[in-house]
Formats: sequence, structure tokens, C-alpha cells
Amino acid sequence: MLKEFEISTSPITFEKSRTIKKDGNRSMKIYFSIDSHSPNILRLFKEIPFMYAKEKQERFTKEVDKFLKNSEHLNNEWKLYEKVMQMHSQGLGRRKIFKKLELPKKYFYKINAWIHYNQKPLYYEEKLMF
Repeated sequence: MLKEFEISTSPITFEKSRTIKKDGNRSMKIYFSIDSHSPNILRLFKEIPFMYAKEKQERFTKEVDKFLKNSEHLNNEWKLYEKVMQMHSQGLGRRKIFKKLELPKKYFYKINAWIHYNQKPLYYEEKLMF
């Protein structure tokens, strides 16, 4: 249903019972859920304008704004990841990279995970979305 916008959802399910309205038309309920992975929600928010209960819409908008502000931190981490991987491809080990970049202690283990375990920073694959 939302594939053309690259928004992933669960399969659509139909309620078995149908209702006959006063005008003679039949109606039935259709259900699906939207994957709550942050980039998926951002795509939904950016691509499809939708009406929602006013209070919930305001809360949702605030949360999206908060997430986008945090995306600056994500962007910095992605740049650092790319720098680390470039330095590693030039033959530097994690200890030399760590010292050369003068990073905080928490990055020592992140660098190790990036280099040796092929881990990537949060949402790295979706970084073009932000």
C-alpha cells in the first residue's frame, strides 16, 4: 500500500464481518501497521500528509522534531565512521586511529566494532534520509 513511498508496513488484514449502512452500501474494516523503525516513520512524516487526532499529531510532530535535532549527532558519528574506515584502509590500526583523532574513551570500543565486526553507526544505511 505504501511501497511507492518506501514505507514498510505489515500485510493488510480484513475484518471478516461486514456492515450494511443505512444507504445500502457495505463496509468492512481493513487493518495494517506501519513499521516503527525511525527512518520509516520519517519517510511517512515527510511524504504523506495525514490528518490525525490534533493532540496526537502535535505530540508526534514534537517527537519527529526532537529526532531530527538528534540527527546532527548521528551525522557527526557517520562522518567519524567514514574517516576511521578510510584511515584503516590506509593501514592504520584502531589504536593509532584512536590516538591520532584524539577521541573520547567511549570511541575506542566503537572503532573496534566498526573495523573488526563490520558494525555501523545507528541508521548509517539510511543516512541520506536525514
